[in-house]
Amino acid sequence: MDSERFLRQNAIISVDEQRRLKDTNVVIIGCGGLGSQLITDLVCAGIGGFVLVDPDIVSESNLNRQFIHFGNIGKKKVDSAEEWILKADPDCKVSKHACALDANNALSLVSEGDIVADCLDNIDSRRILADACRKAGRTLVHAGVEGMYGQVMTFLPDAPVRLEDILIREDVPDHVSFAPAVSMMGALQADELISVLLGRSDPGTLVTLDLESRTLERRRLSND
Repeated sequence: MDSERFLRQNAIISVDEQRRLKDTNVVIIGCGGLGSQLITDLVCAGIGGFVLVDPDIVSESNLNRQFIHFGNIGKKKVDSAEEWILKADPDCKVSKHACALDANNALSLVSEGDIVADCLDNIDSRRILADACRKAGRTLVHAGVEGMYGQVMTFLPDAPVRLEDILIREDVPDHVSFAPAVSMMGALQADELISVLLGRSDPGTLVTLDLESRTLERRRLSND
């Protein structure tokens, strides 16, 4: 454990907790806008293992929010994300799947890690992911963004409230992405995921952001 690297967070995360993060494998489904912030915050906090899943190639239209891919137009996003992670921490273990999550591979993909992060951008894939996490017994940390609105929530495998119950509203036009909203939700997702791993989270609580009105709210949806 590199004590100098994590010196400034020692008052927040103990040495034993830091080791726990180092020994954790996080499955990240989606290496776009949310994934960019999430990956960055997790590797900087000391997560030691990443399973990256994304079928896409980096394009110029991604770069207003997907900062981990700067200079990598035309590369697979999973390759670009791996490059970013290993620059930040060469000791990280990274495995990659340059494929879309679907009903045939979802269970296998989520089973590769200890916890799963939903950084997807479409509802159908999210439903498949949530179902696979329940079947595999994996905790799912969800984040979603549309326009200037976003949400974060953790779902335990046996939770009575399911992802389908809180899926983000569908009245915002497709392909509307505002970098500050994406970055803020990715950071909240990273904090939530770390809190889950360290036993500090409150699963069943929905956190919503409305950046237009600059409001952040928490609402308890489940007692489990």
